[in-house]
Amino acid sequence: MSSNDLVEFDSLVDGRINGQFYLQPVPIGDIVLHIKKLRDSRQRETHKMIVDSVIDTIKHTLSSPQSETWWIRSDLNVSFNILEGKVPCYSLPLSHVLLPEAGKSGPPWCIFANVNQQVSDLLLDKDLSFDNKALLSALEYSSPFGPVSLMKNVAFICQGEENEMESLIIRQIVYSDEEADRMAREETLLNMFFQRMVEQVKLWTNNRSGMRSVNAEVSHRIRETSRKRLDKKKELDVIRSNSSDKMRVMQSFHQLADNEDDTNEIFAKMKETKAAMDDKLEMVESEYAELLTKQKLKRIEVTKNAIADLQKKYCFLVQQKVLRNGRVYALSMNLRRPWEESFREFKRHFQDSFVVLSPDILTNQLERTLDFAHFAWNNMESMSKYDNAPYTQFLQKSTSVVSGTAGLVKIQ
Repeated sequence: MSSNDLVEFDSLVDGRINGQFYLQPVPIGDIVLHIKKLRDSRQRETHKMIVDSVIDTIKHTLSSPQSETWWIRSDLNVSFNILEGKVPCYSLPLSHVLLPEAGKSGPPWCIFANVNQQVSDLLLDKDLSFDNKALLSALEYSSPFGPVSLMKNVAFICQGEENEMESLIIRQIVYSDEEADRMAREETLLNMFFQRMVEQVKLWTNNRSGMRSVNAEVSHRIRETSRKRLDKKKELDVIRSNSSDKMRVMQSFHQLADNEDDTNEIFAKMKETKAAMDDKLEMVESEYAELLTKQKLKRIEVTKNAIADLQKKYCFLVQQKVLRNGRVYALSMNLRRPWEESFREFKRHFQDSFVVLSPDILTNQLERTLDFAHFAWNNMESMSKYDNAPYTQFLQKSTSVVSGTAGLVKIQ
């Protein structure tokens, strides 16, 4: 706890004991509980700050061209709990983390000194000393997703030799409580808007205007599939014919070769050409088979697929809006988004471009942009651009997603 925290505690206790205690509405036990919670909170903040300093020091060392970094490994993926799975970690020998014992010499570079320098101001304010024990205690910090570090023997290679050393393994990214809460809120908001969009598509496809639109799209898809299948069949016939012609020509050159070297060179070229033609043929055959399968689908199946594609497209647009919503808030409040790698690039382009807006205001603005009176089928030739991992997870978890085809069974 800081000196200010202690002064506040002393004032509360003094007022409760020596002041007009009979007018004091807060029991002494509640004051003690409040201070205990405050102390635990301050300790957690301090440990998180020390852990961040350790990670920052490791990153800075790895990025420094003058540093010898054989003793830092950044290629480890370690599981700290079953639910989370493996996460990227750093590892370094304890001898490069802690100060050597009295009378013993340590390696030329140790992260302890750098961490100590970064946290010294805060520790002085809290009247704490920083030593190996304090550092090890801070490394026991548990993030919202579990422990951030562990001690284990890890192999390092130095000057061509591999040695196992007792080492610190620490997460490369450590979430704060606020970041974990914000990520969870964003996921909840995203799923809520996914559900709303699915329902909007369902309502639209069951009204008269939507039915006409879906019917037209389904007819268009059936015609396009038939046309593409015929075109692909022609392409397949041409490739098969050209492959046979090329191989016959190359076989003729092979027979006319003057010496063994020419024969071997032509044979190698024939083998390479045949492999390339086989790959091309296999790809086109696969595309043709896919189109043939699509053409055999019944109209109701094409309808279901069309509506599923429409949901996917608009849920992707929802995801993009929610993503920008979260980015704008983080940027305006100078916050991190450690779960999103591309946020750094967004921040670099749009730094200082946004005013501070509260999450409620941003969410209200978002809601107003997600109400659609009708839906469009444009830009849906290739659906891969709408691939959306959060939406896929939503479909897998949701038990209430409706395909939106109930009112379309009788469409002819």
